[in-house]
Amino acid sequence: MALKLVCVNIEGSRHLDKVVSFLKQESADVVLLQEVFESDLAKLQEATAGNFKFYPMCQKSYAKKGQDNWGIALLSRLPFEDMGENYYGLTDPLVKVPPYDQNTPGEVSKVVGWIKVTKEGRQFTILNTHFTWTPNGWPNDRQLSDLHELFGILTKFPEFILCGDFNAPRGRPVWTEIVDLYQDNIPAEVTTTIDGELHLKGDLQLVVDGIFTTPGVKVSDVRVVSGVSDHCGLVADISKEF
Repeated sequence: MALKLVCVNIEGSRHLDKVVSFLKQESADVVLLQEVFESDLAKLQEATAGNFKFYPMCQKSYAKKGQDNWGIALLSRLPFEDMGENYYGLTDPLVKVPPYDQNTPGEVSKVVGWIKVTKEGRQFTILNTHFTWTPNGWPNDRQLSDLHELFGILTKFPEFILCGDFNAPRGRPVWTEIVDLYQDNIPAEVTTTIDGELHLKGDLQLVVDGIFTTPGVKVSDVRVVSGVSDHCGLVADISKEF
């Protein structure tokens, strides 16, 4: 049986009830989330009934109650056999979590969080990241520099599934550089991973959320689910080809 995976940018606490309901309904083996407030982890862990690891990227205002750590989370009902993180872009928030500056949203620290889990005798290395934002979806110097750092991190893993919000639309230079190296598993007929009903900018026809893999990893039954957050949820089955 394949490993079931879910990935979604949850936009902080804005859609938390929808996210929790979605996670309970999907009952995935592994859940990868972006834009997570540390204060919401207990609810998210309860929804997934599993272990979790959280990696902060910055501090942001949380529900008008002050500052809270904001970053990515990896959750799984399967035991973590190994896990870790590789920060890139700026300073390491595990030393000091920097405040978010709305004037330079692309300048927050980025991180690849990873776990290794086994299902039915097959071990999977699963990576989660929230890549560098740019104002118009086209690359700038910061995003290109971060991309090369990201590629350096990925070379440490001989086989993996990389998921996340890449802030770089399919068909534009950064996404194209990624697919020059790794398999894009979002079906060609999918034209957006933005939820036009929930995103503040409406119906943006952009695929920015991705599932990338190395050879030997098979991704099937990919679904793009709306009504969860301002980004659609990605659902997929993961298996090994050998």
